[in-house]
Amino acid sequence: MVQCPDCRHTGEASADWLVTVDNGATTATLVVCPSCDTILGGGGGVAEGSGSQAASDGTTSWSMVAGGPKRTGFKPEVAGPRESADLEWEQHKGGAVAFAPALVDDTLYVVNRTRGPSHVTAHDRTDGGEQWHAETESQITAAPAVAEDSVYVVDRSGTLYAFDATDGATRWTATLTESNDRPAAPVVADGQVYVTTREATIHAFDATDGHENWVVEMGSEDYFSAVAVDDRILYVGGTKATVYALDSDDGSEIWQSETQYGTSSTPAVAGGTVYTGSQDRHVYAIDAADGSEQWRFDAGSHVYETSVDDDTVYAATEDDLLVALDIEDGTERWSFEAEGRFSATPAVTAETVYVGSADGAMYALDKATGQSRWTFETDDGIKGSAVVADGTVYFGSDDRHIYALSE
Repeated sequence: MVQCPDCRHTGEASADWLVTVDNGATTATLVVCPSCDTILGGGGGVAEGSGSQAASDGTTSWSMVAGGPKRTGFKPEVAGPRESADLEWEQHKGGAVAFAPALVDDTLYVVNRTRGPSHVTAHDRTDGGEQWHAETESQITAAPAVAEDSVYVVDRSGTLYAFDATDGATRWTATLTESNDRPAAPVVADGQVYVTTREATIHAFDATDGHENWVVEMGSEDYFSAVAVDDRILYVGGTKATVYALDSDDGSEIWQSETQYGTSSTPAVAGGTVYTGSQDRHVYAIDAADGSEQWRFDAGSHVYETSVDDDTVYAATEDDLLVALDIEDGTERWSFEAEGRFSATPAVTAETVYVGSADGAMYALDKATGQSRWTFETDDGIKGSAVVADGTVYFGSDDRHIYALSE
């Protein structure tokens, strides 16, 4: 048996855990968690335990927002439509699809946001056919996370749900808060589900049975971003200008790093560095070991979410810009301007960046230059991230549809 140290996914040591990566110069076979895509071992060009992520053509997984617990949004060697995009299928939902779907194996997990009870639906990713749906008590407030054969979502009633990933049956529920507020997107790692609330609390629940292992109340903050997790450390941004590193065992503080203003965007962790956007218009690179600032970049407007690949940080801004920065020093490489703000984490593959905008368009950008390869128009704003697998990009829109595009 093999167990991933990040998301605690367990399975037989079979071909599902093996991925071949070919970068043109070398070919390597890696041991990769099929749930969160963390590299567990292997060789030939990718360092073990580096926190890199990889995906094969057959077992691609985007198990939660930005691809996995580290929230990098990066899946090397995954191919999506590059030069053009045609509609493969679309599905109409009962409410806006405002959050990123989760994709595990051949199933796409989607939440739709309505004023009353919301739904989680599972779709066959090849044709969009609905496999099951499950209802929550009130409006779902964030994207789903999938791990341990469960789908985790949160709603405005302050409830965390665990649904069976195969049939949608309720496995357990847990109470986050007694206020009707908006919990952030859950992340699953180390056998725990981590959720933050707008009451500035961070909760850790056992992923198997929903038992609350610990809760931290940060009275100094108004509310938190969602959590990123790497090597059993939680990273989270607060609205009063602080980024925190917390121990996953008990929520105790390891360090805090000050910014100029609130940091409600979800951090991304890669290569020993934490990257985050801020309402003070900057992108920050922070040393994951001690919280010291490595560099900052003035993006000119509120920075929402960031993605990180091997050498570039991609920052989505309120000023309708997606900015690509050198990972070493934060200097600008290129920028792309849309007709509406970018508020979601970009999905980054080997050659292409996929990102939706409030102008209703999904853009495919050349990763090296930022040049637009194609644009697909929907009838309303796109607020959630895309996921990519086997030549297809999947995403939702506020026009109440899920889309699948291929070349």
